[in-house]
Amino acid sequence: YTFAFYSYLRHEEGNKVFYWLTGISAGLAMLAKESSLMLLGILTLYIFSKEKKMFTMHNIRNTFLKILPIAIIAFLFFSIYLVLSYLNPVNVTDNVKETIMQALGIGFNFQGLILLLFWAGPLLLGLFALSLLKYEKKDRLFFIWIFSALIIYLIFIHEGDHSRYFMNII
Repeated sequence: YTFAFYSYLRHEEGNKVFYWLTGISAGLAMLAKESSLMLLGILTLYIFSKEKKMFTMHNIRNTFLKILPIAIIAFLFFSIYLVLSYLNPVNVTDNVKETIMQALGIGFNFQGLILLLFWAGPLLLGLFALSLLKYEKKDRLFFIWIFSALIIYLIFIHEGDHSRYFMNII
């Protein structure tokens, strides 16, 4: 996760090698955890929100063209999992599918919010609130990351180990 974001930010500074490292690290993150698919969505929102006129066809096309090579590289690395699953026909995703179907829903999750407040604590939440006062354009990726994770974990996921879900934003 973090290295993919770091490498994309380094790419924006002008280093072209980090563009390809973004795709590689996104693919490796997807191999490690399924929720890393969110990474490509967050990166797409970040690229899309950089322009002043966001909702133009030109910006949509440029965003698509920038994220497409990263997504292709990421899915090529993720395809290692699919090849291994094909070679070994044991269906290891049955439990994952059942867990996802049980945990997903729409509605606000108060248990997740309470666990976030418990694990993050007043110090980290206070520092986050202070950082909102000094918002700079370069912090946009960080805020998109945090708010996307909060929306997904607080609204769509209702069962499971919530303390573990919020660790990527704490």
